[in-house]
Amino acid sequence: MLIETVQSRSPIKVQFDVIVALYKRELKTRFGVYRLGWLWAILEPLLFVSVLSIMFDLRGKTNGLGNAEFPVFVMTGIVPLLLFRNGVKSGLGAVQANKGLFSYPMVRPFSSILARLILEFSIYLSVLVILSSGFTWLGYQAVPTDLPKVTASLLSVTFLAWGVGLILCAVRCYMESITKVWAVVTMPLMIISGAVVPILQIVPSNYHHWLTWNPVLHALELLRQGWIEQYPIYVDGFSFLLLSALSVMFVGMVLYRLNWQKMVSS
Repeated sequence: MLIETVQSRSPIKVQFDVIVALYKRELKTRFGVYRLGWLWAILEPLLFVSVLSIMFDLRGKTNGLGNAEFPVFVMTGIVPLLLFRNGVKSGLGAVQANKGLFSYPMVRPFSSILARLILEFSIYLSVLVILSSGFTWLGYQAVPTDLPKVTASLLSVTFLAWGVGLILCAVRCYMESITKVWAVVTMPLMIISGAVVPILQIVPSNYHHWLTWNPVLHALELLRQGWIEQYPIYVDGFSFLLLSALSVMFVGMVLYRLNWQKMVSS
């Protein structure tokens, strides 16, 4: 009866059910044991914002930040950056964590990577809503002014993380140390992506063409433009960001297609 039920469903429906089941499993694994699990997800960006705000003592000073107050500026940089960094890291670890499930024919590495990425997106979207509400209650201008642009920026970051995660999962079949390499590569992202400093306003304009090759920088700047009223923008819309996200996803899909059997067996 179970086999007939599975066979009667379309492949898309089966994959949807698998992803939902994996999502629930990841949610329970990550937060089910700890009652305050969601609190830890909020504390990381909150500590970044709080410590940096104290260090720079910029409350009410917006020099170099457009019209942004410093906590809001850091929030709109740190949270999407953590989404990208942890989304890639989580996807990279999904294959090893779910290897026991790949004996089921309907479960594939692709599903486990996507389920983890959806979880990361839901976590950091919740973090943004909570922090924004908290900062608004404290008197900051923390309500987004252009919600569609903010949403498009967050989704673009997520698709970037998805593509990079697929690429690294394929590379891991041949180089196990890629996880450590990725950890080192992402260290300077906080600075060169403008997460905590207005990098495009600090660096002379004749060097901008080097910085703007970074699609994460585009995502953060566009998100801030959608969040902060009259925020100065130094990137040309979504064209480069979307092209980068689609290109990385295409490469990731091709490499996954060529290497998914090695992911299962390695």
